[in-house]
Amino acid sequence: MSRVAIITATLATIDRACASWTRRRGLSVAVLVAIGFLAGGTPAGSHAAGWAVAGAITAAAFAILYVGLLRFDITLVPLALAVMSAIGVLARGAERAYPGALAGSVLGAVALGLVGWFWFRALRTTRPPASNLHPPAV
Repeated sequence: MSRVAIITATLATIDRACASWTRRRGLSVAVLVAIGFLAGGTPAGSHAAGWAVAGAITAAAFAILYVGLLRFDITLVPLALAVMSAIGVLARGAERAYPGALAGSVLGAVALGLVGWFWFRALRTTRPPASNLHPPAV
């Protein structure tokens, strides 16, 4: 939930700052790349080179996803995050750290998919404008 809120707010702010991709594109891409790189967190151990490569891949993927898809429809953010999280859960469950790990990870992935779908649908609902709530007085 917090990832959806943070990433959606960040992308909405970037969209507003670059006026729907009509101004300050370079600065917007630089901010996206920085956020994508920093999203990887701190390196595990002393393997800074692998961390830097992973951060660069994440940064490029985040910028490409925004430029090619998410700037047109920000409601896809919950689905994208649900899929990414589900893949991570399934990967950890495939290691079978304990007997029920795989079954639990499958259930967790299904739950993540359902929550992502719920938020996608919630963001997609349209409400009538405030002026159409009451019919005109005659």
